[in-house]
Amino acid sequence: MHYTLNSVRPKDLEAACAIVGIYDDKMLTSACAEFDEQCQGAIKQLIDSGDLSGKLGSAQLLFNLPGLKTSRVLIVGLGEQRKFSAPRYIRVQKEANRVLKGSSATNAVSYLAEIEVPGKDLDWKLTQAVLIADHSHYVYRATLKAGTKSKLESIAFTASAAAETSSAVMAAAAPGTTMMAFSPVVSLT
Repeated sequence: MHYTLNSVRPKDLEAACAIVGIYDDKMLTSACAEFDEQCQGAIKQLIDSGDLSGKLGSAQLLFNLPGLKTSRVLIVGLGEQRKFSAPRYIRVQKEANRVLKGSSATNAVSYLAEIEVPGKDLDWKLTQAVLIADHSHYVYRATLKAGTKSKLESIAFTASAAAETSSAVMAAAAPGTTMMAFSPVVSLT
């Protein structure tokens, strides 16, 4: 599994899956709002019709939204914004990875680290995201049957360009994983 840092905004994103969040009160995160704008309000329509919920831990995989270069958008419920906390952030990351693991996406870009978590900085959020993803997508290979390979090859986490060389994030890559950045290129093994 490859983990990367990325600063690509939704309007420019070409990926198999993008991961964003919505709050219980139908409030979209900034990245989700950008995707909604690109797809002419299709996400808001699903929320308003009751087909999409911001309930904490809920997750919905949307396919082929109009106007997007991304083939899937995974929307994860964040619950009440005023109650959002570190344990809730971890729960959201776990749920996103559970759904992602069950999909046929070969790569994903997560915008969840952009969500404000009281008392936590970007390094903490990205470190948790990488550790949770690594744990969620771990496959014991010693007895793995041929052809039983996960389709997911890489997950990119969005961050500002200044955070792309964060030592805490780079240190979060577990032994045996590779963490590379798209731009600027930084490779760790």
